[in-house]
Amino acid sequence: MSGYRILSFYSLGGEVIYAAPVICLSVIPTILFYKLFVLLFNQEMGEPYVELARSKGLSKLEVLLRHCTSNVLQSVFFQSKSIVWLTLSSLFIIEYLFGIPGILHYLRNDFTPKGIAYILLSIFIPFFLFYTIGENTVKKGQREKSVLFEGLRVSFMDSLQWKNLFRYKTKKRVSIFALLTQYMNITIPLMIVFCLLSVSVAYYFFYDDHVEQINFLYDETGSLIGRSPLPPSSSVLLGTDPHGYSIFQQLLVGTKYTIVLTLLVATVRVFGGYVFGFVYAFYLKAKWRKAINSIADGMHFLPLTLLMYILLLPILIAYSGEWQTTLWERLFIQVFILSVLVLPITTSLIGNEMNEAIKKEYVQNSAVMGGSLIWIVLKHINPQIGRKLWLYWAQHIVQVLQTLVHLGVLSIFVGGAINFLDSPRLSREIYELSGMISISKEVFLTKQLWLIIPPLAIFMLLIFCFQKIADGISDKQLQSGGQKKRREIKWSYITRNLAKRTTK
Repeated sequence: MSGYRILSFYSLGGEVIYAAPVICLSVIPTILFYKLFVLLFNQEMGEPYVELARSKGLSKLEVLLRHCTSNVLQSVFFQSKSIVWLTLSSLFIIEYLFGIPGILHYLRNDFTPKGIAYILLSIFIPFFLFYTIGENTVKKGQREKSVLFEGLRVSFMDSLQWKNLFRYKTKKRVSIFALLTQYMNITIPLMIVFCLLSVSVAYYFFYDDHVEQINFLYDETGSLIGRSPLPPSSSVLLGTDPHGYSIFQQLLVGTKYTIVLTLLVATVRVFGGYVFGFVYAFYLKAKWRKAINSIADGMHFLPLTLLMYILLLPILIAYSGEWQTTLWERLFIQVFILSVLVLPITTSLIGNEMNEAIKKEYVQNSAVMGGSLIWIVLKHINPQIGRKLWLYWAQHIVQVLQTLVHLGVLSIFVGGAINFLDSPRLSREIYELSGMISISKEVFLTKQLWLIIPPLAIFMLLIFCFQKIADGISDKQLQSGGQKKRREIKWSYITRNLAKRTTK
């Protein structure tokens, strides 16, 4: 518009560009760190020691700089692993789109065990050393089970307690309208996702997932006015892809595959993490728990997109034109790999949450009074970590959607694709949204943006909806935590007053 080019987005003749890739890669981590700082500072400003410092005459700025900042920076350091993990995964997409001969370039040129090992170690070792030195500097404490609970011989299940778990209890009826009003920030995004899924499923039942192919477009006189890819027009809604297939109909077909696959992978991750976290918290010894925590920490230094690319490339692309596996087998393998690679992290996370719940005095008292393991988990631990499990589930949905976008850019499609020798493009087995983004680099060069804007818009809408769900769950958790803290402060105040009266 102004005639001046501020940044170079492409290079010719061996020239290397840096500014545009660095800026693009920095946007999302900057936003995530900003949200993390705001959340942690809000939590820290509600601590009792802040009120004590303010009551002694310290200004809000002094309390913020001298007391809150040190605690917040320590929490940011430990929670930054997930942001670094996401940034490393996005790095390869930025390299690919801007044509930078980086790690992905050398991986494709040397896709051998030695080359893969060298590339993974070159990424893993620097971050591992950085965080190891940092953790030793701030002296991170280990979260382990209470020794008192480990010494108790708790039965796995008691028949009488098992019957009491399913005893009928009358509950106060709550209207659906009241629930929708109370959880409006969660309900509206859920309704949007449900509507997208319902429309896509309905299209399958009514039109059998038909996708029209239009390679040439003629006017009323029979003259040729266009060929694929056709831009959006009144005759072709949203246009067509390079093969002539309708983009709008591909969206109708592929939305259900993306949503169902995302929900399935996220559910397997959280449910598997809960099951293994149960074993982690109650049956594993300290050395095994430490080993799992070490593996989980190491996973944060290996880009998830790169690992998925290495493992899925030999499975989901048929270079010979024929498949050795069925579609359902490939889908199962893809879901399995997308889920299992993250299980050490979810196991460590949920297992440590259970360890923290076990340290509560009333949980240990329940074990002393004869409560079985199932009773303690269902009655005492699940109410503490239940809302956090929903929060982890929503966060993993967002992570899976981002991973599918990254894999789609790298031409790793859901269900696989066939590489024909006479065609420069891969032929997808099923229409799925991430597969429509594989031509993104070509789109940037030809400026045919209508080819990828619709699927990207659906992905952005889904990520936004599930992110709002996660934020809503987090807000409810903070509200319940604040109410619980106020009840604890009020109860301690009452007990202190009673103790003073009795001593008098």
